[in-house]
Amino acid sequence: MENTQSFRLAGTTEIQNIPIQYVDGQSVVYWDSIEQAFPGARQVKNGNLAIPRCIKSFPGVVLDVVLSSAIAHIDVDSSAETPSVIPTVTLAPALTVGLTDTPTNLPTDLPSESEDKFIRALRVTPALAETPINDDRANTLSAGTHLALEKANESDSQVQLQEISANMTQMIKLQNASDAKQEEIKQLQNQALEQQEEMMRLQNQALEHQEEMKRLQKQALEGQENMDVLQNEMKQLQIQNQEEIRHMHIEAMGQLAVLQSRVQAVLTQTFELHEYPIPRLFIVLPQDPSRWDAVNPFSNKLRLYFLCECGERTKSAHSKTKTPHYIHLAKHEGYEIARPFEFFRQYGPIVLTLLKMFKFGIPVAGVVIPKLSQLITPEVIGQSIKGLKYLKDNIIPAVDQIIEWMDKAAVDKGKSTEYVSVSERKTAEGAAEEMETKEAIEGADLRNLNSFLQ
Repeated sequence: MENTQSFRLAGTTEIQNIPIQYVDGQSVVYWDSIEQAFPGARQVKNGNLAIPRCIKSFPGVVLDVVLSSAIAHIDVDSSAETPSVIPTVTLAPALTVGLTDTPTNLPTDLPSESEDKFIRALRVTPALAETPINDDRANTLSAGTHLALEKANESDSQVQLQEISANMTQMIKLQNASDAKQEEIKQLQNQALEQQEEMMRLQNQALEHQEEMKRLQKQALEGQENMDVLQNEMKQLQIQNQEEIRHMHIEAMGQLAVLQSRVQAVLTQTFELHEYPIPRLFIVLPQDPSRWDAVNPFSNKLRLYFLCECGERTKSAHSKTKTPHYIHLAKHEGYEIARPFEFFRQYGPIVLTLLKMFKFGIPVAGVVIPKLSQLITPEVIGQSIKGLKYLKDNIIPAVDQIIEWMDKAAVDKGKSTEYVSVSERKTAEGAAEEMETKEAIEGADLRNLNSFLQ
């Protein structure tokens, strides 16, 4: 039994022996060994029959090796044929190794795994390896080879289809899982975008709130500044008001002193009551206070009311009269004043003094002068209740009107009227002295009072 397989390059006579390997009781020659002996080898032929890469051994036969650069078919003369001492296969002079394309009777689309299985199926048995090969046996071998190839191909196809199906199923599962992952990633990305948009919206709202807070703080600061300004103005006004009140109080005290001095001068005159043909005390009031003309005061109708100077000294011990025994209005409806301009030129200071005396009720020289509102009683003026109510409702405004008007006009005998403040023109001492100088006038002028009354 030979341990080598003879090979030669197609078209040459040089023979190389490659060791035979025994696998599972079969003699085989590995393709790697052939490639080592013939670099660039693509196939091995036994005549015109292409042998797979793993071939069986052919004892006593020289196999031709065909390179890729060799001619597909080379005629070899008798001198180049295999020596007679070496048996050959009758299908071809020798097994040839070449680099030509894949043989037509060998499937070209088999994978490497299927090809290896196909090669294992074509292992050469020892008995076949020891048996001389002739053409019939070669044809039988070729038919068996094709049958084995078809079976191996069918088995491999089924296995391959199963593997492909399993792989496709796995790929589909992986693709579905990948699609699910991608969809989940898209959802996460969308959620991230929504959260980012929400964050941007919240940031914008926060910025707007900050701007609003800044605006409100600015308004609050401005309001505080305005409040401080107003408080300062209020303080200034309070100070001014207090100063004005103080001056008014001082002025009022001065006017009160003037009034008291005048009243004192009137009441302490040296004339006795019996020397006067008419009462020496009187007041002047507008006849209709509701129609008072402040622009042209002398066009208003004025009435003069005499005052009775009764006191406790004139009261009888057994008198039952209800007439009060103090200075009061005489029981008379009054007299209308003719020529009011001339009247006030002569009697203006006395009228103003007496009006103020009765308005405020001032005690002077032991004599109590009641307020004007206390003088208006039915017993005093003898009028009806209706007329009394009218007088009571109008006498105070009438007195105020006359005082206000006369305070603006300083009236002196023989001088024209000038609108100046009495408090600015006279002091309390000056007023008292002036009233004292009118002692001579009081008698003559009061006796001349009838000429102005109607």
